[in-house]
Amino acid sequence: MIHQPQNTIITAELEQVMAQQFHTLQQLVEATNNERQYLLKHEADTLVKNAETKEGLLDQMALLEDRYRSLVGELALAMGVSTEHTTLAELMPVLSPENQQWMQRLSSGMHDLAHQARTLNDGNEAIGWRI
Repeated sequence: MIHQPQNTIITAELEQVMAQQFHTLQQLVEATNNERQYLLKHEADTLVKNAETKEGLLDQMALLEDRYRSLVGELALAMGVSTEHTTLAELMPVLSPENQQWMQRLSSGMHDLAHQARTLNDGNEAIGWRI
């Protein structure tokens, strides 16, 4: 068996968690888009089911965010970069160029998806008030 340094193992797990966050955000955007259609069509039963789906996705995001923060802390300790509340941005300079690029793309994509979900949600709230 090949021994991998601890930081390589943690980095791989962090990438997996970030990929799961990205996928969950994609699902949240899709559910929020669906919500818009259900609001416009006055489909109350489907809207309730969709709200439950969104709630589950938000719960999943909270769990993934907790794991993400834990892994960033572990990686900071393993790489000797620890501050009280280390961020991924603070770790970037000590990661390999491949990991930097991959994590930066995931982070950027997650930021874009979160913004899209917030914008859709704000629009849906406005539609809901008009109905």
